[in-house]
Amino acid sequence: MQRFWFSFLALIISLSVFSQNSHKKQSSNNTVYFELLGSAPIANIAYGHQISVSSNKHISIDLGIQYAPYYSNKWSLGMSPQLSFLTGTIHHAEIGIACYYDFYWKEIVPFPKFGYRYQRNAGGFMYKVEFTPLFMMLKPVTTIVPWAGVAIGWAF
Repeated sequence: MQRFWFSFLALIISLSVFSQNSHKKQSSNNTVYFELLGSAPIANIAYGHQISVSSNKHISIDLGIQYAPYYSNKWSLGMSPQLSFLTGTIHHAEIGIACYYDFYWKEIVPFPKFGYRYQRNAGGFMYKVEFTPLFMMLKPVTTIVPWAGVAIGWAF
């Protein structure tokens, strides 16, 4: 009987040793945000997911749904896939590439992204400001249009 209790006690102690919490930082890998201008003609609602490369380097993959006005008083929906590289811990420099696809005109407008993002590792409020010059392929020339945007959202 003593052998049973000794074995039982040894098992409980060994399980508690292996079940201790690691002191790994909790990180928020998902974001939902509302963007004004930036990667959209007017507004964009987007979801993003971050993949950690190291403690201060991340890759962000975002997809947004947008609407845009046209001359004929009609509105068109579009989407914007985005790929960004973030560096920093709370204050991030952001550089990436994105495009705007319009469902009505069936055109793709690619553009680079350069910006600043505030996002804590634990999640919560996030915002970003970015410069997104547009390359408009107007016939017969390509025109570069300076463009920028701001976004606020939630990281979780």
